[in-house]
Amino acid sequence: MISCLRMWSARIPVGLLALALPVWGRRLPVQTFTVAEGLPRNAFSCLAPGSTGVMWICSTEGLIRYDGSGFRVFGKESGLPATPVSSAIPARGGGLWIITNQGVCRLEKTARIGDPCPAIPGSAPGYPALAALFESASGRPWLAIGGHLFEILQSSSGSRTLRSTTFVAPGNELIETIADAPDAGLYVGTSEGLYEFRETPQARQRQITPPHHAIWGFEDILRARDNTVWLATTAGLASLAEGEKAELRLTVQIPAAHEVIQRRDGSLWLATAGALVRFDPANGSHEEYTSRDGLPAGFLYGVTEDSFGDLWGSTEGTGIFRIEDSAIRSYDGRDGLGGPLNTARIAAIFEDLEKRLCVLTSWDGASLRVFSGGTFQPVAIPYPKGFAAFGWGSRQNGFQAHDGEWWFPSGRGLLRFTASSIERLPQARLKAQYDQHSKLRCDDVTRAFEDSRGDVWVSCNGPELGFLRWSRQQDEFHRFDEADNWDPQQHVALIREPRPGEIWAIATQALHRLRGGRFESFPLDLAKIGSIQEAIFDSAGRLWLATTRAGVLRCDQPSAAHPQFQEYSVKEGLSVSNIRSLTFDREGYLYAGTVRGVDRIDPNAPAGKQYIRHFTTSDGLPNSEHSVSYTDSQGRLWFGTLGGLAEFDPAQAPKLGQPSVFLTRVRVRGEEIPLEWEGATALRLALAPERNQMEVSFSGIDTRPMASLRYQYRLTGVDAKWSQPTELNTVNFASLPAGKLRFEVRSFNADGLMSASMAGIDLDVAAPVWRRWWFLTSLAALMAGAVYSVDRYRLRQKMDIERLRLRIATELHDDIGANLSQIAILSEVARRDGVSSMLAEVPVIARETVELMSDIVWAVNPGHDGFDALLHRMRRFAGDTLGAADIDLEFFAPETGMVLPLELRRPIYLIFKEAIHNIAKHSGATAATVKVSSEGSMLQMEIGDNGRGFDLSRQGDGDGLANIARRARDARGTANWEASPGAGAKLTVSIPIR
Repeated sequence: MISCLRMWSARIPVGLLALALPVWGRRLPVQTFTVAEGLPRNAFSCLAPGSTGVMWICSTEGLIRYDGSGFRVFGKESGLPATPVSSAIPARGGGLWIITNQGVCRLEKTARIGDPCPAIPGSAPGYPALAALFESASGRPWLAIGGHLFEILQSSSGSRTLRSTTFVAPGNELIETIADAPDAGLYVGTSEGLYEFRETPQARQRQITPPHHAIWGFEDILRARDNTVWLATTAGLASLAEGEKAELRLTVQIPAAHEVIQRRDGSLWLATAGALVRFDPANGSHEEYTSRDGLPAGFLYGVTEDSFGDLWGSTEGTGIFRIEDSAIRSYDGRDGLGGPLNTARIAAIFEDLEKRLCVLTSWDGASLRVFSGGTFQPVAIPYPKGFAAFGWGSRQNGFQAHDGEWWFPSGRGLLRFTASSIERLPQARLKAQYDQHSKLRCDDVTRAFEDSRGDVWVSCNGPELGFLRWSRQQDEFHRFDEADNWDPQQHVALIREPRPGEIWAIATQALHRLRGGRFESFPLDLAKIGSIQEAIFDSAGRLWLATTRAGVLRCDQPSAAHPQFQEYSVKEGLSVSNIRSLTFDREGYLYAGTVRGVDRIDPNAPAGKQYIRHFTTSDGLPNSEHSVSYTDSQGRLWFGTLGGLAEFDPAQAPKLGQPSVFLTRVRVRGEEIPLEWEGATALRLALAPERNQMEVSFSGIDTRPMASLRYQYRLTGVDAKWSQPTELNTVNFASLPAGKLRFEVRSFNADGLMSASMAGIDLDVAAPVWRRWWFLTSLAALMAGAVYSVDRYRLRQKMDIERLRLRIATELHDDIGANLSQIAILSEVARRDGVSSMLAEVPVIARETVELMSDIVWAVNPGHDGFDALLHRMRRFAGDTLGAADIDLEFFAPETGMVLPLELRRPIYLIFKEAIHNIAKHSGATAATVKVSSEGSMLQMEIGDNGRGFDLSRQGDGDGLANIARRARDARGTANWEASPGAGAKLTVSIPIR
């Protein structure tokens, strides 16, 4: 099916006009938000735009903030008097007046989330809907509760109180709304009347009576910019002629009007029970919009305009909605598009010779349609009688040739009709039907394209694949084959002619360029790019391809021997990599129709800059799945989808201003950091070492979907480079390093405009204890002391070992060397003098030498480090030595499991051995006692006998006692004797063992 856009003249046949469909259905570019998008419920009582661009929403679940990236709910835990909020009104000095079921509070502009917003005493209404609040132009706030009117006063300390006025609402009337009246007065609208009130010493209150009670139930009062007073009433929109004899006039009669606003274009918008009404004060015209025009079904409660000029509405049960001024108008089956099989499924768009836009819908056997007076109207294509094979092609499947003839591919060949205007096409004659029985030799024709010379290029799909050119001059078809360097097994999906005579064929497996009468082929990586859906050349001669997997491909030098392509994909900012169509506007922007909407690309910007603007159904597109696009001769863009057609005038599109950026949420280790209610631009945090995990959310505070904001952030002190652009508005730092850091974030939009300023957080992250200067200094000192102690210990050990080696060497030299020398001397004397008696001493000396060597070997053996092993050897030596002298031995020593180092083991043993030798040789005793014990770090050894004793004052001939004393001193111990003649002797040795 095909449609043509242009205002038709009177030449249109009467029969054709009779086929016209209903008037354009005015689908609004509406985006609806419900619980599916993150709202806590679907019923809302108010909308209030914030100063930074946020939208505040009133709900029984709390006060809700929408910043363009998501919804956040605030309740009593955030500082409000109560969670249910019935109304929120922007205050002239910034911040909000908030009505809850526990009273009214003033949320200051600088307040932080969590700061108490105290309720004004006595302001709690019995039912929140019975309260109305108004701040006059002079800044005086007024509160109505039920039928009573109060002024809100603020003391010097900042506290607020209510002052009752003399206004009296008659009977059971409830105050619904308040507004400024002349001479510092007030208009008070009630459930049954309108009153003018002026509180003076002679208080004046008068009722403004509507004519014949036609107007009643005053819901809202608006003073417009031209000072006209408009009223939303239960009977509709009314106006008030002010003066001593004030008069009311019902302007638009519509039931249950709730709220009236004036938009920046001067129009009035009225929220009613079942419709949104637009009223033009300049000419008195009005339009009603309902669910048929795209609004959510249900009770409309309120309406407002945000800081970007978009219209918002709230409902009672179907969420909130936004109507964006996007310069997009959509058309679907209600506007004459579509047919019984594929309603409004757009297959191709083109213009006829008179520059009327033609739209082809898919495979439903309908006819050419023309756009006139806001609706598409069918024009019958004069197919042969009983013809039903309408084909399945798209894009290049219908055109009007330069000579006025009409060509249509079909499932029964290529149909050629005689020259005719669009109005006369139904009466045109079928001039030729090229099918498999003709020179075309093809039935299933999927594409047809007329080049600059008037030749027609044809793609065939059956009964066999083929690519042909019909020569207008020769009236002949040429089928391309191997002689033309063409693979006949390829199916051509698109034919393009960027310059006269230069033909590009986009086939299944490759791009083909006709040059010098032969095709040059450039194979495609089908696994990477999928399939090519569109090919288009821009004014600079660059080739652009739409692919199903790799996004958009750009070739700057398509005439090169080996064309190279640059990729635009999701990484470069596209909404999705499945691209279905391409077209350019007059400013050179490329529009890519995707399976999720339309992406506008700035070809002059580097791909990595991501200057890409997104359009979706929220901007007015009729469907997300796009099939074809076209730019007409007037510069308007047309986007065909699987559910309708969109018209877009770039010149009328709202311009994007410089974006902003705010911190919207900061959490440290899961703990919420209080920020300003509408977002913060600066924050300073000092964090303990264990609180170095931080999550930051931010937003450009732009509620329009077409803004397509992206963000960059950095953490100076760690990395001064900005991050890659991203649409994500939350970043998490799992472990912040210690030191002074600064987090910064900025935003930019699809036009490349960067936010005027950045939002940032100054961070002072304390180092852990083990990284602080005093700890490191102490640790360094401790380590130095430890190194010094270890070094001293090692030095002492080395010195002890050296002393031990020297002692062993001395003993070997003194004792064993002396014995060996004595043996040598005795042997030499005996040999020379022949005195055999001297040889009798040699065995004795040799045994002593062996015994000395055994003692030394035993002492240095590490296996004998245990004290118990030493006691065992001492007990055995004493038993053998004293037993040979017929002396009884009592040996007392408990097993301790102690370990004795070498430097103590040998001295103790030698002292013991020397003492036992003295008893055996000199004491004349019959009994000896040995007691070994340890007390603390001291080893006690007592060796006594009942022999003859000796006089300690007399110096003996031997050196045994001196040796014992010396060895005890070498072991850092003491040796003491108790002896007297005839009374035996006792040796006490004390040696430190630790």
